[in-house]
Amino acid sequence: LPGGFAPLLTPYDPLIGDFEQNLVAPSWQHLFGTDATGRDVFTRTLYASRLDLQIGLITTYGPFVVGLILGTIAGYFGGLFGIVLLRLAAIAIAFPFIVLIIVILAILGPGIQNMYIAVFLLAWTMYARLARAEMLVAREQEYIMAARALGYPPLKIIFRHALPNVISS
Repeated sequence: LPGGFAPLLTPYDPLIGDFEQNLVAPSWQHLFGTDATGRDVFTRTLYASRLDLQIGLITTYGPFVVGLILGTIAGYFGGLFGIVLLRLAAIAIAFPFIVLIIVILAILGPGIQNMYIAVFLLAWTMYARLARAEMLVAREQEYIMAARALGYPPLKIIFRHALPNVISS
């Protein structure tokens, strides 16, 4: 996580250049050298990694959590909810992922938040399908049947007993 510590790791500003230091070769003062306007490339790399990490974490773990929860609930209970979830996932998977992202962004407009929305609307389906399939197997296991026999409520069975085993895949 060097991006979060960028202000502590480098004394330079990523946006302000020093025209006397333009195109300087890498040295101990400028680890990656400087660009044509005298900005430190190492500093700019550290600051850019902040946004890259944010995008990577939000677009991966947001859909993962939602897809995992929806998929495990659909796999445990089945019924109409499971059917609707599978149909939504089938629609999302029927089209190329990038093309749908571009279409949603064309509708919503440019911006990082709209990109998050577009990725979220499509990416959760992959996790939900996998979680549902794993839950269909897990719900027939003996430890789940034992938890049912002990009278545990369904959500406790799902989140406390089944989910730790489903999440591994």
